Amino acid sequence: MRSPSVVLAVLGLALLVPSRAVAGGGISLNPFQFVNEIRIGTSAPCDSDLRACAFQPIVVSAHGIFPNPCMRIRRFEVVQPPFMSPFPRPPILRILVDNGGCPQVALCVNRPTRWSASLLMPGLPAGDFALPVVYAIASCTDSFPSDTSLISTQSIPFTVDSGCTNPPACLIPTWGDPPGGLCNAQPMRGVPATLDLGVQSWAPLAGLQGKLAFYLVTTNEPVLVQPGAPRIVSLDPIGPAAGMHIQYTSNGSGVQFVMFADRGAPIPAAPPDYRFFSGVPILRVGVAAPDSGVPPSVVSLRALEFLGSDSLGGAVPACPLPPCIGPPPEGHICFPSATCDVNHDGSEDVRDLVQLVHCVLGSGPCPDYLTGFDCNGDGQKNIDDVLCCGSEILHGHVPDSTTTRPAPGVHVTFGVAERAGDGVDVPVHIVGADFLGAARLALSFPTDRFRDARVDASGMSQSWLSLGERIGGPFVIGLVNIAGNQSRLEPQTLDFVVHLVLAPGASPDGEIAMSAAEFSGNDGVALAVADAAPSQALGGRPGLSRARPNPFSGETRFSLDLPTAASVDLAVHDLAGRRVATLFHGTLTPGARAFVWNGHDDHGGAVRDGVYFVRCVTNGRVQFQRVVLLRGR
Repeated sequence: MRSPSVVLAVLGLALLVPSRAVAGGGISLNPFQFVNEIRIGTSAPCDSDLRACAFQPIVVSAHGIFPNPCMRIRRFEVVQPPFMSPFPRPPILRILVDNGGCPQVALCVNRPTRWSASLLMPGLPAGDFALPVVYAIASCTDSFPSDTSLISTQSIPFTVDSGCTNPPACLIPTWGDPPGGLCNAQPMRGVPATLDLGVQSWAPLAGLQGKLAFYLVTTNEPVLVQPGAPRIVSLDPIGPAAGMHIQYTSNGSGVQFVMFADRGAPIPAAPPDYRFFSGVPILRVGVAAPDSGVPPSVVSLRALEFLGSDSLGGAVPACPLPPCIGPPPEGHICFPSATCDVNHDGSEDVRDLVQLVHCVLGSGPCPDYLTGFDCNGDGQKNIDDVLCCGSEILHGHVPDSTTTRPAPGVHVTFGVAERAGDGVDVPVHIVGADFLGAARLALSFPTDRFRDARVDASGMSQSWLSLGERIGGPFVIGLVNIAGNQSRLEPQTLDFVVHLVLAPGASPDGEIAMSAAEFSGNDGVALAVADAAPSQALGGRPGLSRARPNPFSGETRFSLDLPTAASVDLAVHDLAGRRVATLFHGTLTPGARAFVWNGHDDHGGAVRDGVYFVRCVTNGRVQFQRVVLLRGR
């Protein structure tokens, strides 16, 4: 006998289940926010009835909608009940949702985002059962709340049939849900984008091979790899597949790849659900826009000739999809139809962001050519387009020939670095932010010790948007003022934190420094900011910053940062090691101190042009900085 469909479906707050299940469980309300449906059992293609077969693994799947893409499923798992029972019973399904409360690298825009998950629970004998479900919403943790009032529970009745069999093992490649339901990825010139390839499989996988190919949506023809065509630039195993070996090579219209594990089958079973093609993410695909030429507005990325292997080398072929299911899943790559050069000066930079913000928010004029502007291709002109252009402009720069306006009230400083979690937090302060419309800051740090960086904007004013991205070696931060011009008696300070993630086994030595900075006023004019090149020591050791300017003709500046009080001897020496000038000798309290050397010795006389060393001895630890004096006389 085939069991009736066993489903929890949310319609408002009503929970709809078959009458047979209601009689067994008496369910009337749904306690699970963001969950649209929980299904027990599987169905054949084109068949709406679910089945759970006796003594065979049973499929448990769920799907729903989050209000924004920052939320995600932290845990979707089954655990054994804490108490033994002489009777067969199902495990406990646990669902933990992350509400996205941790600081984000960029603004999280409210946009409905679908999610789905599935797993196999151990088989049961034929009969009627109830699956206990435990549900909670948490922030920044993988653990369920200890407060039971924050946990929702429910039991879902289901029936296990005798005399039925599950379909043979097969797999379906899937793509992550497109943000906003449109494009899975949107690369821009010089800025690759990524989309996630997943898999639904009846069996855990130890290996997988296949092809990824671009196709024209309009003519269903392959897009040959040539100038003016998109290309795949990276394939990185992610999620449970992280650590698997992968090899790939380009072919005529994309790539072909093979990936395998040294041991076991790390890609878990996530049985195909023919209504919701959202499997376990296993590959992050990097797609680049063409360097030149005009690409198609939309191309599809298809997964072809997929074949999996279980841990014993058994084949797991692609599932055949009957006509009632429709075409197999494919990713969609969209290319922006508009440029972010809002002021039409031939360059995409922070000044364009200022004018775009005024246009979008209605606080300034909107040129005629922006009427149809839609950077992210979602059919709307809103703050998402500002973020879209901001991502592209992180890779741009203000031309050197641009006329600038002096901004003596604007300067950037670093606070004392502190150990935090998996790395180091460095406070950043921008004084005079009320004069700014946008800024682009490039930060350099020891990439052999720190493997990543991100912006913590939790302390930043809500009138600012922030974006952060590693571009080559430096970490580039984009800041956009969406509040417009502000009148203040005192300069406004914009405060945020850069978190540097330590590499495994590395110590937090070295320094972080501003390698480049660009600023725009509220009116879109580029600003000339003096001394926009601070630096800060990292870790718990005293740090002597680089001297700036260097070479110098009048005076050079540097700072000494002390994590604790220390005895300090700071002096300038010549190449022969002779002391030329004493800058400080004594005890200093913790914190950063600024020092200046004006090219004179201890008697007030001007020293000769040449190479000198700033020598700092702090509690017996010696540091040097080389400086070059060039007066040109």
